[in-house]
Amino acid sequence: MEIYGNTRKLSKIISSEKLIIKQYGKMVGAKLMQRISEFRATDSLSEISHLPPPRLHSLGGDRNGEFAVSLTGNERLVFKGLDINNEFTSNKSQVVKIYILEVVDYHGN
Repeated sequence: MEIYGNTRKLSKIISSEKLIIKQYGKMVGAKLMQRISEFRATDSLSEISHLPPPRLHSLGGDRNGEFAVSLTGNERLVFKGLDINNEFTSNKSQVVKIYILEVVDYHGN
C-alpha cells in the first residue's frame, strides 16, 4: 500500500526513520515504523489484523470513517483509507492507500 501524510510535514516525517524518532521518541517511533512497514507489505487493509499487536479498528463518533492501529498502550496511529479511485472508504478490502491523520492518545489520559 501507498502511505501519505495529511500535511507535507507529516509526509516528510513518515518517510524518514530519523525524523520519526526525533518527532515521536524511540518507543512510539519504533512502533510507528513497524506499522508503516506492515502497511507497505500488504495489498489492502483487510490483511492487517484486528488482534494485537496492530489491533486495527474502526473509529466512531466524531472520528467516523477513520481507522486506528495501536502503537503503545494509549498511542494510536489514526488514518483514513483510500480506494483505487483515491476516494475515502471504510471498506477494509477496498483500502489500497493510507492517509495518515495523526499519532495521538485520544483516550483523554
